[in-house]
Amino acid sequence: MTTIEAEISVDEFRAKARDWLAANARKRGEADVGPMGESHEMGSPEERDYVARARDFQAKLHDAGFAGITIPRGYGGQGLTRAHQAAYSQEAGPYALPALNGLGFGLFIPTLLAHGTEEQKTYWIPKVLRNEKIFCQLFSEPGAGSDLAGLQSKAERVDGEWIINGQKVWTSGAQIADIGGGPFRTDAELPKHQGLSFFIVDMHQPGVEVRPIVQITGESHFNEVFFTDARTPDTSRVGGVGEGWRVALTMLMNERMSLGGGGGQTTRRGGGEGAIVRLARELELFDDAETRDKVIDFFIQQRVLALLGQRMGEQNKGRQPGPEFSIMKLMGTRVGALITELAPNLIGPGGQAWESTDELGSKWTQNLLASRSGKIAGGSDEILLNIIGERVLGLPQDPRVDKDIPFKEMKVGRVSI
Repeated sequence: MTTIEAEISVDEFRAKARDWLAANARKRGEADVGPMGESHEMGSPEERDYVARARDFQAKLHDAGFAGITIPRGYGGQGLTRAHQAAYSQEAGPYALPALNGLGFGLFIPTLLAHGTEEQKTYWIPKVLRNEKIFCQLFSEPGAGSDLAGLQSKAERVDGEWIINGQKVWTSGAQIADIGGGPFRTDAELPKHQGLSFFIVDMHQPGVEVRPIVQITGESHFNEVFFTDARTPDTSRVGGVGEGWRVALTMLMNERMSLGGGGGQTTRRGGGEGAIVRLARELELFDDAETRDKVIDFFIQQRVLALLGQRMGEQNKGRQPGPEFSIMKLMGTRVGALITELAPNLIGPGGQAWESTDELGSKWTQNLLASRSGKIAGGSDEILLNIIGERVLGLPQDPRVDKDIPFKEMKVGRVSI
């Protein structure tokens, strides 16, 4: 791995990044190297090829000193500033870089930095930064989505390791993941929030079964995961026994910050800031005053969200994301959904029914359908409004009749604990 000088200026770092990207990456439109979810079906040869290329590229990026830019050097990063990260991101903007392991970079690493042991951080973070270990988030269950603390998948301690049984659902990337992480119930005698512990789990071991879920778009980007006597060592427990909810909240806040900052599903599916402007220009509608006003309004909302995210990130520097990031996630997914509603209207009839060769109509209608999942993933709008009201604005809490009841006495789910 190349270690960038600790005292390197932002301008020098930018120049190094510019030169490296020019020599090692392709500009957008030169090749199909965009987000895997756009065109690659789960388990297909195209997906396997993409994953292999993305692993290889990320290892080269890390070796060149451009992965983990703000991560401490002792954990495989560069230990530089947010300004250095921003400089690299600006230079990387015109390039179509193979995108993989976003959950590992945006959720797992920050959570491990906050709650992991030194051994866990020095072992796992470099492997994630190089895409040697692809991460998936093991949170939602069939009976525990909005009420995540009601989960029933359990982990039982046996001779220095934990035996895991249960089911998770809506697990993005489980089919390519090497490791997963999430809360499991370790004590049903305690109230639901107190009896959870957080574990890192090997996704390739016997006893882990991944099944794809077909979405409304006809694609499969989510999975359900079944655990049958799967195992994980106690050294893969993040945080103390019974502290799983606290660790899970850290990961949730990082997820909401990530989803909100990107404007929801639009960015995830290759839209992002400026996509609606490019669409209007491509359709030669930008000279129409009414259309231009609508398009620019959404563009401004996305820019405001991005700037708000940067400001909140700076204000939160050195601290874990708090409930205020629920605002980012709520507004980001709402703006993203509105943009995907406008786009098919701009396209016209092709936004309702398109020929097999009509890539534009297909892409934006798929975006519209997929955008609805963004209003659920990472917390539904209703849950986020509750969090903002209670934990940000200080409004009275809703009554919680199950707060102090042992979990085993609760009437939940489909199985006995």
